[in-house]
Amino acid sequence: MTNEGPEPTGVDRETFTISIDGRDYEVDHPIVTGAEIEELAGISPGDGLVRVQDDGTQVRVGEGERVDLRQADRFLKPPRFNRG
Repeated sequence: MTNEGPEPTGVDRETFTISIDGRDYEVDHPIVTGAEIEELAGISPGDGLVRVQDDGTQVRVGEGERVDLRQADRFLKPPRFNRG
């Protein structure tokens, strides 16, 4: 039997704790966009965002890209390079 009505009040929803530039944030839904992650951390649009994989490699996340979150995910704002 399935209950297709709204969730009863007081039911705990899973939250995801993610790290963005070394600071922890809680997100209450498992799929977010790159833009939502940037907004959560106060990263300016266009600055970019990378996801740190378990093996340490970094993968760029686009603003419109959907991200399926896992607990303890890590994200970084990529460094800016100055020519000089």
